[in-house]
Amino acid sequence: MKSLAIGLLVFATLLVPAKEKRKASKPPDVTLLEVSGRRMGNTIALDGRVKNSGMRTIQRLTLLFDFLGPNGQVLAAKKGMIDKEVLEPEEESSFSLETDAPPRAVSFRVKAEDSAERELRLEPFEPRTID
Repeated sequence: MKSLAIGLLVFATLLVPAKEKRKASKPPDVTLLEVSGRRMGNTIALDGRVKNSGMRTIQRLTLLFDFLGPNGQVLAAKKGMIDKEVLEPEEESSFSLETDAPPRAVSFRVKAEDSAERELRLEPFEPRTID
């Protein structure tokens, strides 16, 4: 009986840190406020707005666009910078990029990095359809 009680106590103490880790997930560094992708002949126009939702200034925020095929596979990747060189906390900026349309691309996903090419947490992260 004592071994059962000790086992339950050990199991319960292991669960507490795991639960705390899930609650302590970090907020995003960058929030994607708007984004659209429009096919225009052989090119795709990407437009939108982002917000620095973190607490630090971001130097040369670069957006990375993964173009996805019908099965979700990455067909091509392109980079583009936002309109502002420096993005202060809570500040917003727009972006506009035109790139060659990868064959069979039906959607795209956006990621972000700073001037040191460190990946930043960006939300929302789910793929967007190309119109």
